[in-house]
Amino acid sequence: MNSAFDDSNPFTPIIFILSTGADPLAEIAKFAKERGLTDKDTPKKSLGRGQEKVADSSITQARKEGQWIILQNCHMCPTFFPILENRIVETKKMQESMKKNKEEGKDDEEAEAQEVDEENIVDDKFRFWITTMPTEEFPT
Repeated sequence: MNSAFDDSNPFTPIIFILSTGADPLAEIAKFAKERGLTDKDTPKKSLGRGQEKVADSSITQARKEGQWIILQNCHMCPTFFPILENRIVETKKMQESMKKNKEEGKDDEEAEAQEVDEENIVDDKFRFWITTMPTEEFPT
């Protein structure tokens, strides 16, 4: 778990390709607790029919608050894959923009004034944790 986490960042998700009966949620929860995170810091969304909007808004909230969003059973909602892919790309662009502002010496108030809205904030602690059964539809 440490190695996977060390290789991750706010726009590089940690993806678990599951086999029948496998559920890494307890290990993720234990790992989060070891790092001082609470249940509130690790919101979990189980995907299925009609859960796209809930999961999408949860990603936005988690990005701002530096939470670890855990998206479970992504294979159950292939219509969410394009949304997920867009959120990952969007997160990377937002992170790069924030980094550029820091490199240009803009203070936090100046940088925040340039942001379109509060939803464009990415906390460095934010992580995507994704579980899915093998599926050809999952984005690569």
